[in-house]
Amino acid sequence: MMSHLRRDSLPDGKAVGADSGANPDGLIVLRHGERVWAWLNICPHQGRMLNYAPGKFLQTDAGNIMCAAHGAVFDRYTGACIAGPCKGDRLKPVAVNTDGHGGLHFKVTDAAADSTVAPTVETES
Repeated sequence: MMSHLRRDSLPDGKAVGADSGANPDGLIVLRHGERVWAWLNICPHQGRMLNYAPGKFLQTDAGNIMCAAHGAVFDRYTGACIAGPCKGDRLKPVAVNTDGHGGLHFKVTDAAADSTVAPTVETES
């Protein structure tokens, strides 16, 4: 999956929605400095999207991502649910790569099923 997002266009520390190819807000993307994380925008509690409006997500004072439907809180770096009805579960990670021009490219892989994976930006060769 590809997106027209650029790393330098993302606000630092703020979760935003991105196009998954099947859904305009199908991904959650978060940048912190030069690193970028992405997850499927699906809460493991009931399979609902986490955003409260197109492209907009609730975040705690610490920057963790909160599900607008039932208040589950997800660690902003790992996607692990740290509070709420799905505590102990996690968001499904999405691989993120950047091209030589800072464009971000997203790919859902089998790693989305591996709860130990915390994807970050990797530069394509």
